[in-house]
Amino acid sequence: MHIKGQICAEPECERRHLTGAEHCILHLPDPEEYQERLLHLLREEQLHENLHLEGVDLRGLNMEKHRFVDCVFDDALFAECSFAESVALASRFQNARFESCRFSGCDVKYCIFSGAQFKDCDFSGSDILHSNFNGINGRDLNFSDSDLYYSTFVLSRLDNVRFMDCNLKKVSYIGSVRENVNFKYSNYEEADFSAEEFPG
Repeated sequence: MHIKGQICAEPECERRHLTGAEHCILHLPDPEEYQERLLHLLREEQLHENLHLEGVDLRGLNMEKHRFVDCVFDDALFAECSFAESVALASRFQNARFESCRFSGCDVKYCIFSGAQFKDCDFSGSDILHSNFNGINGRDLNFSDSDLYYSTFVLSRLDNVRFMDCNLKKVSYIGSVRENVNFKYSNYEEADFSAEEFPG
C-alpha cells in the first residue's frame, strides 16, 4: 500500500508517483521534459537515496562509482549503461531490462532483480550478496570472480552464463534452466541444486 501523498496525481490512479514528479510514468504531462531532468540528476549526483523510478527509460548512462540506497527501478530499461564500481543497497529492479550493461567491481547487497531480463551484461569481480535473481531470463552474462554468497537464482533461465571462480556458498539454483553455464573453479558443491540438476 502506498503512503498518502506518494500516489500519482492522476485521478483514480493508484500507482506511486516518480521522484521529482507528481505523476507516475503512465501519466506524465511532459515525458520528454521529465526525462531530461532525470538524466541530468543521475549524471550529476553520485549518491541516490529513496528514488522511485518505476518504468523509466535509462539508456547510455555512465553511473560508475555511484551509490544507490533504497531505490526502486521496477520495469525500468537499462541499455548500454555502466555501473562499474558502484554500490546498490536494498534496492529493487523487479522486471527491469538490462542490455549490454557493465556491473564489474560492484558491491550489491539485499537487492531484488526478480523477473528481470539480462542480455550481454558483465558482473565480473563483484560482491553480490543476499540478492534475489529469481525468475530472471539471463543470456550472455559473466559473473566470474564474484562473491554471490546467499544470492538466489530460483526458477531462472540462464543461457551462456559464466560463474567461473566464484564463491557460490548458499547460492540457490533450484528449478533453474541452465544451458552452457560454466562453474569452473567455483565451489558449486556448496550451492543448492535440485538433486537431478547437480552439475558434474
